Amino acid sequence: MHPAPLRLSLASLLLTQIALGQTPAAEGWLGVYLAADEDAAVVAERIPDSPAARAGLQAGDVILAVDGKAVASREALIDAVRGRKAGEKIQLKLRRAGKEQTVAVELAERPATMPAPVAVETQPVQPPKAIAPPTPVTETTPAAPPQRRAFLGLRVRQTDEGLVIDEALADGPAASLGIRPGERLTQFDQAAVRTLAELDELLAKSAPGRKVVLGLRSAAGARSVTVTLGEVGGRGGVQPQPRPIEPPHAKPPTPTPPGYDVEREIEELRRDLQDLRRQLEEMRRQRDGRGGRE
Repeated sequence: MHPAPLRLSLASLLLTQIALGQTPAAEGWLGVYLAADEDAAVVAERIPDSPAARAGLQAGDVILAVDGKAVASREALIDAVRGRKAGEKIQLKLRRAGKEQTVAVELAERPATMPAPVAVETQPVQPPKAIAPPTPVTETTPAAPPQRRAFLGLRVRQTDEGLVIDEALADGPAASLGIRPGERLTQFDQAAVRTLAELDELLAKSAPGRKVVLGLRSAAGARSVTVTLGEVGGRGGVQPQPRPIEPPHAKPPTPTPPGYDVEREIEELRRDLQDLRRQLEEMRRQRDGRGGRE
């Protein structure tokens, strides 16, 4: 592939549209968080004042089809909505409280910032009847070989407040996105994430090269960034560094203040120690001198 000519072609198309007074249509946005612990497309939370909220979608709704095409998983729903334009109307077939119904939703443009998901109680999931050996994930791209694994290039730890980002690894997929240490990772595409297990599960079901939207939250507010997933061990890819295993209540080490010179501090301590020794020696001589005169 030759990405440079492709970028030039897209730029030429954009300039042509602007010259003709046309504005490229924004990508359509539904406005829901999907439950990460469900294989089906189950709504965990609807974002306020979103297309989903205006259409009356509720937490616990299971989305079955988009415009008559069945969606059997979270990824299938995301793929069905991706590529639609803002202002486009779609028909969602869903199941609520055991009854199926169809609602019309007019997609909108994704806002610059979105609220972080809150804890939402969905319908209880029945525990498995028996422990079965793991089965291969079939929701990912069929052409991807089993050994391919996607990664973000972020060092993340789990805390009581969710997933906290410690570092964006150099040369990783997210290195150039301006992600700051201390920001919380709250969303992976349209799925809410609160634990490392949920994040690992979503990455295992995502193919390298796929573009996903990450929801971030910090003291400055909520925002979202788009990242293209890298491939573990792939050509031109970066091997992700192992994430340290920390207990949920562990606190990050206190960072060294900017400009703090350790060597200089040690040298000053040495000088102070030498001064103290001289003072002690002077006091000892004065004491011995007084003892001799008596």
